[in-house]
Amino acid sequence: MSGKLLVIERILQNCKVVFADNLHCILQLGTSLNNISTANDIDIIVILKNRETLADIQKLKHIAKESPLPLDAQVINLRDLEGWNFSHFTHGQFFVYFLRQAEVLYGTNPFKDMRVDNRYLISSVYQKTQYYYCRAQRQFIKNEYGESPLSEEDYFYHRKKILLMLTDYWLVKSGEVKSIQNLNLKNVLNSLNLESLYLKNLNFLKGIYFKSSFEHIIYLYHVIYIAIRNQLNVKVTDKEWLIG
Repeated sequence: MSGKLLVIERILQNCKVVFADNLHCILQLGTSLNNISTANDIDIIVILKNRETLADIQKLKHIAKESPLPLDAQVINLRDLEGWNFSHFTHGQFFVYFLRQAEVLYGTNPFKDMRVDNRYLISSVYQKTQYYYCRAQRQFIKNEYGESPLSEEDYFYHRKKILLMLTDYWLVKSGEVKSIQNLNLKNVLNSLNLESLYLKNLNFLKGIYFKSSFEHIIYLYHVIYIAIRNQLNVKVTDKEWLIG
């Protein structure tokens, strides 16, 4: 067992001890699912049977502090898992479909049978897309990055956010839950009528770093945001947009 898998196992055992009978399940999600060897952190959700207390939050804080790897964790409870109003950090109801794919470290995944009304699905994807775009726009207006080319770290940070906009949109468009790593970007951009953008930005989309100003990045945010917004304005009664 690799070192990182041992870390996950230690986190699991610690959670089982401190939460005891109140523990319903532990889910692992995020980039560590796709390639644990290159993951920078571990994302988990601890779901309790009863409403979490401040003491429960402090317990998870202690587990995170003791973890050799950064632990991105949240503790929630079964009572709050209602598809019409559930959110995970700044992710709205659409994220239920991604949580269905989470790795179950302990217990059973309550999101497997959760259904989200199509109106909430579409509106939550739109709101998240708008959040990414507006945040980047504010950074551009405040000139946070100056006129110099972006650092490699900032470059890949914004690439990730733009690709997340596309994975979220693709969920609504196709009903498919895709990670950044296995998303067919050419198909997604073609569905947004952005074929030329794909061809002109191959290096960026493929994750090849090159010196680029933030002005170019905000251009990509803008074009993709407008295209997604226009697509999401399709009536929710259209069969093409209804997913189970």
